[in-house]
Amino acid sequence: MDRRIVSGSYCVCVALVVFLASIVQAAPAGSSLSGSYHVIQKRALGSQMQVVLQLRLSNHGSEAVSIQQLSLQNAVAQAPHWAGVTIGPRSAGLTTQQFTIPRQDYENWRRGLGPVIQLQGSSASGGKMVQTIRLDGFFGGGVK
Repeated sequence: MDRRIVSGSYCVCVALVVFLASIVQAAPAGSSLSGSYHVIQKRALGSQMQVVLQLRLSNHGSEAVSIQQLSLQNAVAQAPHWAGVTIGPRSAGLTTQQFTIPRQDYENWRRGLGPVIQLQGSSASGGKMVQTIRLDGFFGGGVK
């Protein structure tokens, strides 16, 4: 095989790896979070809904994580909410948060397309963490 083709293929592969590494958001080693939600209160506000969600966040990783802030995708006010939840390795934690969302998003949740949240925090070893997860499934009754 021609050396130029092999060399060119190698350069493309290296560039692809560097590119992919630059767009992956960092999470602490062993961190793997998932979550579920329960709507504990709702109130219609015209084309919007105000909801109080109880979130159950599960840490499947090998070290504790501390969640300082969380944001709900498509929330009317995009400011992050203070979470203040520390979740040990292979365990879960609860937090309750209030959000105002478009009514259509709430209807999508009722049809089974759970909300998406972004979590910001750190690991027990001090590594910074940003992770986006879809809250799939329900606990304690689901969406009313």
